[in-house]
Amino acid sequence: MLSPGAPLAAPIPRTNLPERASLCIRSFPTLLRHVPRRVPMTIPIRRFGAALAASAALVLAFLAGRWSVSATSALGGSDRGGSPGAVRSAAARIPERRIDVRGGGQAGPGAPGSAEADRDALARLDLSPASEARERERMDLIARWAARDPVAALDYVRFDLRGDRRAQGLSLVFKTWARRDPRAAWGWVTRNMPGATPNLDEVIGEVGRSEPALAAELVAGWASMHPGTAQEVYLAAIRGMAYAGSFTEAAQVIEGAVIPGAGERDDLVTYLAGQWARYQPEQAAEWARQLPPGPARDQAMTSLSIAWADSDPSGAAKFAFSLPAGTSRERALEEVVSKWLTVDPAQARDWVINQGVHDDFDRAVAAIATQPQLIGSQPAVALQWAGDIVDDSVRFRCLNTVLSNLYARDPAAAADYIRSSRDLTPDQRAEFLRRFPSP
Repeated sequence: MLSPGAPLAAPIPRTNLPERASLCIRSFPTLLRHVPRRVPMTIPIRRFGAALAASAALVLAFLAGRWSVSATSALGGSDRGGSPGAVRSAAARIPERRIDVRGGGQAGPGAPGSAEADRDALARLDLSPASEARERERMDLIARWAARDPVAALDYVRFDLRGDRRAQGLSLVFKTWARRDPRAAWGWVTRNMPGATPNLDEVIGEVGRSEPALAAELVAGWASMHPGTAQEVYLAAIRGMAYAGSFTEAAQVIEGAVIPGAGERDDLVTYLAGQWARYQPEQAAEWARQLPPGPARDQAMTSLSIAWADSDPSGAAKFAFSLPAGTSRERALEEVVSKWLTVDPAQARDWVINQGVHDDFDRAVAAIATQPQLIGSQPAVALQWAGDIVDDSVRFRCLNTVLSNLYARDPAAAADYIRSSRDLTPDQRAEFLRRFPSP
């Protein structure tokens, strides 16, 4: 018989929690042996044993739960909802999303680097507050996805994004794909999106940068089947080649281009001449001189001169002056001198003076005479430049501009010039006196 205050079973050490339940069950027979015989057994032994077994099971479940919670806490928490690790915001989990897509870890249902993991990372990104940083990260994730699985990335961009984000995402995926596998990218876009010319341009432009010969092959095949968009796709390929400095290859593409209209080919020639002259003006000039005489050659010369003037106005002016006399040279000289005036007006005026009077210089001289700085500070000099223009109509328009400015500031000086100038015809003098009456 148990003495008063004696425990029913041996104490269970707290250092080994998982064994508590088993110790309770093993102690059950001892418990029964120590029940005082004087206690009336109002409850049958079997029912008492079943109740006690149920209590032991509850103790077992409770202790097992307490042990698992302690173990989880010791490991630092879980990433599931309801646990301490799941309380963080979506923005705080951006580094984990980056790991998912890079393949360095797994936080979603898919394996690292899989389409499921990529989609999961992008879906969780939508939980963070809308911002420029979030959209930039979205494009970063799409670019990395496209490098591994461009078709899956395109599926996400085409059906999950809208508006500008969709356009930006498509451009990003196509460019990434074209750099890695140009033939596959071109084949996919021509089969699945043949009417999306901007996306065709993205792919062929990227191919033109890295593989100009392949770009020439692909665009020629496309143009033969789709003449309506041939010029635009050719232009995209040439733009890519020019970006990479493959100007000679671009010229060869234009020479063999399958384009229905001659005017469309001329536009390609003009574009290439301007781009080439920005970086290699002498080589561009040599190429342009070898073009067959005609509108394309004239336009190329003018475009070349204008682009050349951005880097070397003096060299561009000499080239423009060397062109055959005519409208093309006149326009080229006008554009070059106008640009030169914004950089070094004194040098530009000196160069024009040294070339002598020539009707092809009329527009260039007019650009000098109507320069706002010259009119404002030296109106008499501006009028002198305007008076040297050979063509009557060009001279009249130029003088009208200068006199309008002068009359607003000094009507007497303007009227004096009109009455005394020898550069005006009688009809021009009468018209100016009507427009600018004496004060």
